[in-house]
Amino acid sequence: MSIYLGQLGRMVELKCPASQRSTSEDRYTFTTTIEGRRKAQARPTSRRVWDLQTSDAATPEQVAAIMAFVQGAWGPGPFIFVSAEAQYTNMLVPSASLCAPEDQWQTDVVMAGPVMLPDGRMVPSAYASAAPTTYLFGRGIYPVPPTGGPVTASVVVQGDTARARLNWYDAQKAYLGSTTSTTAGTAGGLTVSRVTGIPPAGAVGVGVGAFTALLCTAPTLVWGDSPAPWTTGRGCLEAVPHAPSSDLVLTGPGRTYSNLSFTVTELG
Repeated sequence: MSIYLGQLGRMVELKCPASQRSTSEDRYTFTTTIEGRRKAQARPTSRRVWDLQTSDAATPEQVAAIMAFVQGAWGPGPFIFVSAEAQYTNMLVPSASLCAPEDQWQTDVVMAGPVMLPDGRMVPSAYASAAPTTYLFGRGIYPVPPTGGPVTASVVVQGDTARARLNWYDAQKAYLGSTTSTTAGTAGGLTVSRVTGIPPAGAVGVGVGAFTALLCTAPTLVWGDSPAPWTTGRGCLEAVPHAPSSDLVLTGPGRTYSNLSFTVTELG
């Protein structure tokens, strides 16, 4: 099990987190009126915090890779953070995976929903258009696997020519091209369209879109060639690691081991 920190084109693998615990800020602020009524004010976003710990067998080399970020050797950040499960479940940030209104910025697209997925689950929202159009799920660009290999996207679409699409970008976020699914939608129902692609030369980033769709929802992005069922996004595009704490387990010539705890806090 590994996590990754870094920026497009220079993601660093940090091996062996023995535990990962995530929490989210409370979305609500509560107040009580003079009459004794309780009211809640909702925040537009809820940022996350991950508490991570290596095993007791972490080597000095593994600790050094983490401490280089904590101590600022890679700069002040923010950094892209790929948690232990994001690469296998959904690399998109939560709002993009949910087709949230704040991630909808295209002038020819409107909000739609709720929508019943082909597997019977209900999602709260979708993007729609009066005529077939190409959609982007947020403005985020996500890292491709730093060791190489494919990525897979899945989008639920409606429309005769509607397909999922992977968009490729370089380290400066310049668009390099796309890979489009061979599975097209239909005009009368919803189809799960999946696409797997190998990043082309120079591509270090990827985004998820839908090609010529009337409606689209439930986007996912994972590393590898195995598609994953839709779930809310686990991705994080802006975070900083901090608050390290270590316990020495064993030391001696060529056999020093410790555990290291640290925190990754989402920004934005």
